[in-house]
Amino acid sequence: MSKSPLFFDYLKSKSSEYCEIDINRFPKCWSETKEHFKEIKAIQIIGTNGKGSTGRFLAWFLKDLGLKVGHYSSPHIKDFEERIWIDGALISKDRLEEVHASLEFIREKYENLSYFEYSTLVAYKAFESLDIAILEAGLGGEFDATSSFRRDLVLITPIHKDHERFLGNEIESIIATKLRCIKSVGIFFEQPNMDTFKEIAQTLENQNSIEILDARTILANEEISLIKRYQKELNLPSFQVQNIALALSGAKYLGFKSSLESIKKFDLYSRSQKIRENIKIDVGHNILAATEAVKNIESKETILVFGVMEDKNYYEVLKIFKQRVEKIFIVDISSVSRACKSATIEAVAKDLGYSIVEKIDIEDDILYVFGSFFTVEKFLKKYLWSGFEK
Repeated sequence: MSKSPLFFDYLKSKSSEYCEIDINRFPKCWSETKEHFKEIKAIQIIGTNGKGSTGRFLAWFLKDLGLKVGHYSSPHIKDFEERIWIDGALISKDRLEEVHASLEFIREKYENLSYFEYSTLVAYKAFESLDIAILEAGLGGEFDATSSFRRDLVLITPIHKDHERFLGNEIESIIATKLRCIKSVGIFFEQPNMDTFKEIAQTLENQNSIEILDARTILANEEISLIKRYQKELNLPSFQVQNIALALSGAKYLGFKSSLESIKKFDLYSRSQKIRENIKIDVGHNILAATEAVKNIESKETILVFGVMEDKNYYEVLKIFKQRVEKIFIVDISSVSRACKSATIEAVAKDLGYSIVEKIDIEDDILYVFGSFFTVEKFLKKYLWSGFEK
């Protein structure tokens, strides 16, 4: 059999968009090939929003204690390398090619692995020499590729409705699906449906002999107060308080005493990030993210720069933003097959009372870019790419 193409060419052969999930494919692949991998200590991050930020805060907490740490997140904004962070830096293209070459045996037998599944294996292989790996789940929990690995701890960010096409419309089933990935201990902090969450968590604890702990039972009140102080001093979005608290509780549960000074090194972008005095970018794309995002809009003159996938509840998202925003500029991401058509978004926006902006001025307009990773990428590529510094 001829050799597989180089890493980036190989990825191009697989769609980076979500496709129909075969829940048996990755577990079967892992069970038949795991002897070729070195098992590593791993922390999994599950939930709907805040997974990337929580993982990166935790990665810095642990790295600054002298541990060799890897953080796997998805998707990326500009380059694939953003998904695999090793000891404070993104993985190099050369290292990706080395790992890709070592997985020839996987590609020969499991050529139908999805983009995300293969990327997950690449990350896990790249982390083999590290002390600990932080693995962000994709859209799921119980059947996610990252759930096939042994995990020492699961951190649970806020769970809400999202990816309904795959996960369904019932919040009870979404919570249960995500929590069923826990095999030993899970920790949560804030949950938008707390009563339902606790009821399902209690049932799963009784059925599966697992623990699902509230981070407040791990952190002292003084630590939470200190987190809030750092959040204000560093001008971080308010929602980062819960992500930092969850990350700190995870480190503390595992026996590590972390310094909140590590927060200053946070380097995961597009989470309500101010990239210019007049521009913020945010890869939120659901109701929960919109609810938090509007808290960070300070001026009624702000223009919402928006684009979204068709399977999102964009009507409710736009309704939430209408509390603070009057004008909208729609980003055309029609090159993505799942993208909601601009005309559809425009019709909904007009129905809600928005004024449609046909052209934006990146020098003078106050812009809040919100939507899918594709939306933020398209905006940056068209208007600011050369000035977007990481």
